[in-house]
Amino acid sequence: MNQNRRKQLDAVVKLLNALEEAKQAVVEALEEPKGDEREYYDNMPESFQSGEKGSAADAAATLLEEVYDELEAFDIADLIGKVEEAQA
Repeated sequence: MNQNRRKQLDAVVKLLNALEEAKQAVVEALEEPKGDEREYYDNMPESFQSGEKGSAADAAATLLEEVYDELEAFDIADLIGKVEEAQA
């Protein structure tokens, strides 16, 4: 691999590192509203849980949990390792 492509890949690694930091910030920012929405739903009386507000709260909590889980599973470190391996 020539020096120009190595520099380009160094820039990619820097961007991936920034993406990892941003991902962690988003995960941290999601923790509280995700938990709060689930707690809000769980603490509703059963009659409300099966109603419109309960359904909306459950759906919102589930979506936030899915986003959180998908972000957690997104392995940027693996991507960085692959780019660095390509540079070798």
